[in-house]
Amino acid sequence: MLKGAQMLQEAMTSWKSGKAQILVATDVAARGLHIKNLPYVINYDFPTNLDTYIHRVGRTGRLATDGHAYSFFTRNLAPVAQPLLALLKVGTNSRITHCALSYADDS
Repeated sequence: MLKGAQMLQEAMTSWKSGKAQILVATDVAARGLHIKNLPYVINYDFPTNLDTYIHRVGRTGRLATDGHAYSFFTRNLAPVAQPLLALLKVGTNSRITHCALSYADDS
């Protein structure tokens, strides 16, 4: 097994067993991992590509369970704000902060 793949497998095993309460991952975890009962995804480093965002937050709320995604979003990402808000308004129960709306207005 490759070193990176082995580290990922060990981290997933620790997290699934409850030994680790938090799993910190890169975009590698945004695709291909199917994790049951993942209640939260936190985007510390918001992607500049909405397709990547969709895959990251798609790890939570699977199989008719509730899930929550929290994202840190700064003014330098204002160009992505309008398309992001349009995405969130379609078929989601997303709560959008006033600050995020102001970024969309500025872009």
